[in-house]
Amino acid sequence: MDVDETRAPALATWLPYTLRAPVLMSLASVSLVLAIVLAVLCWYSAKNQGLGKDDGSTGLLVGWRYTPTIIAVLFAQGCVIIAEDVKRTEAFARMASLEPIEAKYTLFYVPRVWWKSVFEGFSQKRSGGHKRWVLAFSSLAAGISLVFISTFSSSVVIAKEVVSRGSVELQRHTFEQNGTLPLVPRRDTYFHTITLPLRYG
Repeated sequence: MDVDETRAPALATWLPYTLRAPVLMSLASVSLVLAIVLAVLCWYSAKNQGLGKDDGSTGLLVGWRYTPTIIAVLFAQGCVIIAEDVKRTEAFARMASLEPIEAKYTLFYVPRVWWKSVFEGFSQKRSGGHKRWVLAFSSLAAGISLVFISTFSSSVVIAKEVVSRGSVELQRHTFEQNGTLPLVPRRDTYFHTITLPLRYG
């Protein structure tokens, strides 16, 4: 039975799509862009005493309260997917290494939760005598994204009262001929006028 030699490299590729260069470079580029955007927003907010004026509109409320959380959750899910695929293919990566490793660390390897995978990757004793840097750092990135980035993303942009000081030109008011100054009552003035105080007790 003849084997097509042109398809041999494709059949020999055992890495999942999430662990290949395009996906990894895309996630790295997204994290770099998000870091730059966050740094620019912090600089602009410190320079201008905030990003803008909160006028109470629905679009602005959704934008500053929910958009950072949605972006953080999507980014965290990307990190978790990569970490899970690293743990899923860890046994094959150990068998493909040049150093001999016992079967209990390869064939009988059982993926664990992210915090145990971090210690397992940094420990030579738990990894068959060799540190597994990819397993350790991918699990650590997934844990940080789940515990910190997703949790504190809602407090990245908050509404806060800012006291702004500035010089104001002196204004002059001209009195009427009878010596009175006209007053312009506002809405709350009429409200307090037509309502009666109530006393309980």
